[in-house]
Amino acid sequence: MRRILLLTAFVLSAAGAWAQGVTTSSMSGFVTDYEGTSLPGANVVAIHMPTGTRYGTSVRPDGNFNIPNMKSGGPYTITVSFVGYKEEKLENVQLGLGQNVTLKFKLIDETKQIDEVVITASRDKIFNADKTGATTNIGTQQLSQLPTLNRSLNDFTRLTPQSNGSSFGGRDNRFNNLTIDGAVNNDVFGLTGTPGGQTNTQPISLDAIQEIQVSLAPYDVRQGSFTGAGINAVTRSGTNELSGSAYAFFRNESLAGEKVRGLEVPNNDFSQNTFGFRIGGAAIKNKLFFFVNGEKEVRTAPPVAFRAVRSTDPPGSAGTGSISRVTETDALAFRNHLINEYDFDPGRFEGYAFDQENNKIFVRLDYNINDNHRLTLRHNYVKAFRDIPVSNSGSQGGRQNSNTALPFESANYTQNNTTNSTVLELNSTFKNNMSNNLILTRTTVRDFRESQTGTRPFPLIDIENGGTTYMSAGFEPFSPNNKLDQDLYQLTNNLSIFSGSHVYTIGTHNEFYKFVNGFTPRFFGNYIYNSLNDFITDVAPREYQLTFSKLPNQAIPFAEFSAFQLGFYVQDEWQIKENFKLTTGIRLDIPRVYENNAPLNQAFLESFGLRTNEMPSAQFLVSPRVGFNWDVTNDAKTQVRGGVGVFTGRPPFVWLSNQVGNNGVSTGSLTLRDAAASAIRFNPDQPQFELNDSGVLVDTNGNPIPGVSSTANIAVVSPDFKFPQLFRANLAVDKKLPGGVVLSLEGI
Repeated sequence: MRRILLLTAFVLSAAGAWAQGVTTSSMSGFVTDYEGTSLPGANVVAIHMPTGTRYGTSVRPDGNFNIPNMKSGGPYTITVSFVGYKEEKLENVQLGLGQNVTLKFKLIDETKQIDEVVITASRDKIFNADKTGATTNIGTQQLSQLPTLNRSLNDFTRLTPQSNGSSFGGRDNRFNNLTIDGAVNNDVFGLTGTPGGQTNTQPISLDAIQEIQVSLAPYDVRQGSFTGAGINAVTRSGTNELSGSAYAFFRNESLAGEKVRGLEVPNNDFSQNTFGFRIGGAAIKNKLFFFVNGEKEVRTAPPVAFRAVRSTDPPGSAGTGSISRVTETDALAFRNHLINEYDFDPGRFEGYAFDQENNKIFVRLDYNINDNHRLTLRHNYVKAFRDIPVSNSGSQGGRQNSNTALPFESANYTQNNTTNSTVLELNSTFKNNMSNNLILTRTTVRDFRESQTGTRPFPLIDIENGGTTYMSAGFEPFSPNNKLDQDLYQLTNNLSIFSGSHVYTIGTHNEFYKFVNGFTPRFFGNYIYNSLNDFITDVAPREYQLTFSKLPNQAIPFAEFSAFQLGFYVQDEWQIKENFKLTTGIRLDIPRVYENNAPLNQAFLESFGLRTNEMPSAQFLVSPRVGFNWDVTNDAKTQVRGGVGVFTGRPPFVWLSNQVGNNGVSTGSLTLRDAAASAIRFNPDQPQFELNDSGVLVDTNGNPIPGVSSTANIAVVSPDFKFPQLFRANLAVDKKLPGGVVLSLEGI
């Protein structure tokens, strides 16, 4: 008869989170002899086979062990050994992102013999002790096999039942918290959901992503900064085996559907091309690894749909089909007048397309310092632009290309974005009862607009016909000085202490922001004429609009402010029984806008008692949470899980920026109509009005203007303004049915 080891391993795929932005996985479990007596001091070693990375610990006196901060993925080989007992291995163990795999080992004394070997290993993403709230994991296999049209994270996060792709639980996508390798990748200013969102680029190439996790109600207090969903992604890393790929994707109108429920849907010409590569390997085997990904995407959108009506077109063609009411004769006359009189070429009025392009470079290094310390350094770079049509706001009937209006190319604008994100992560273990995870990040986002007029400032000209906008040319109204700089620094540290059936965590997550925002609509003026003839003959416009600087020397006003959100938390994960786990914790978030360049508006203070240069004071927001998991019959067939908790997020900081920029002191604006505009004549090189050194509104000759007054927008934030908080609770029952089918009933 053979001497053997009886090994029973229950591998439970958990969806619990281990940090503010999930970056690792973990293992825990029990080691006993065949009689159920704990074996303190037994060695447990886990080896990540692709990289040779070793994780080890020893069993504590109560028979428990924990291996934290492990690479997600696998396969892993687990080895358990103890003096006087036979060593045995468990192979091909896979770890999901944020997963805590629970293992139970029973070792056999070498002096004993039994008749058979019993080895069981089951992996279950639903029945596991760490699953409490609603979470979804999207692994490498799903990322590589599921279809995606846009190669975007949203194509996969929509697998979450409570989502439409970017909105979770009915919350706006700006209330989500997206982290990649632990680094915040939101557009925290709040114009879109992600950095570069205005250019339609993704924050990172899909080929650099290894796994994604979406959490709506994680009762782990280390998860924060959202009231929608926490979306966590980790990137690929190199292995001992050199590997790589090159790829190309192509789409055009021929690959788009042409019918919806039997109805024909015409497709305009477009093309979208994506090219990229990735390569990963080891610079030093088992020690230092690299991964590089580069990608370029170019898209040419359909040309503008409407063209000017020709004299050769059949009578009644104007304003029908794809023919605008704007005549080719008028469009050419408008263009030639701008070129001949003002040396300004407004570009084409028909047949042009809108382009967009983005380039991404991702580099990651992983260094196994020793068996107890592992360092990761990575950088992600994105540079993108996108052509965007002129805004319809403030026009009569709309300026954009249509059957009633034709804007020239110059009236459109280009949105530019450059994003750089660097992450440094250090994972450490100390003896067999303590671990630490440290993440430092720096992210810079630079958004700015360029007019398709080039660098020359030029007023926007709206030509009307019959009371509605007919043609437009010049600087897009909301693009002058439009830029947004964001700097984000982040420090996260989680110290975990393992004691018996408890895992205690003490941690902090801190974010520091700096914003510089420029927004001066109609800074070069907006002339609106009743007809093309009025403009060509230089009569007064029907309306004139202008925003001007009130700062010394007419300096361009920018809203600048800095903020932070500090987070501190403690938590206890208690495995009360083998089939019942309770997680309790409390989190304190302290957000504050601590610096801004808004001037004091004394008149507003005297009238309303509110200071334009003061933001709400620091807040103390408490988020207690409790979660549980109960395997009712202790056989992974019936599970009850749930919890309650408070989640603290961040608001779109554009809400707060409005107070800094709209203070009534930095800028003023005016709108003159009809008789009030009768003295105005078109001047492309100088606004019709400005403030002189004495703060008096004067015309282009320096003469005060009687009867003309400016207005100002003033926005203030209530002193009682609070960062958003949300209470969530869930209760769920999971039942395993015959045939491996699992029925889940969950309420949130």
